[in-house]
Amino acid sequence: MTKKDYIALVYEFGLYYDADTTSAYYNEYPICGYRPDRSNFGTNDWSSKSLIIFENYTDNLNEYGHYSGVYQDKFATKVEEARQLISNQIVSIKNKYINARLEKMEKDF
Repeated sequence: MTKKDYIALVYEFGLYYDADTTSAYYNEYPICGYRPDRSNFGTNDWSSKSLIIFENYTDNLNEYGHYSGVYQDKFATKVEEARQLISNQIVSIKNKYINARLEKMEKDF
């Protein structure tokens, strides 16, 4: 996947793109990033020209108004695979919002 393909996917999903870090955000949650080079650190690795997915977010916003996410072995080198990963992660974030609202409503009763 080229960086141009990645950016097109980011805009297809209406995500905010941070050109400095290549991270893309859904509201304050980082969803994905682009990595032009292969990496292998610890148990986490990805292939070159990959979209990586961020998961397991911090509880507090950072100085930029975003949560920090952690990469955990989910990456794609093909556009269709990347599209599915982004979609799945957005659903996960939406579920976080829903669960938080449900928790708040349960406290009211």
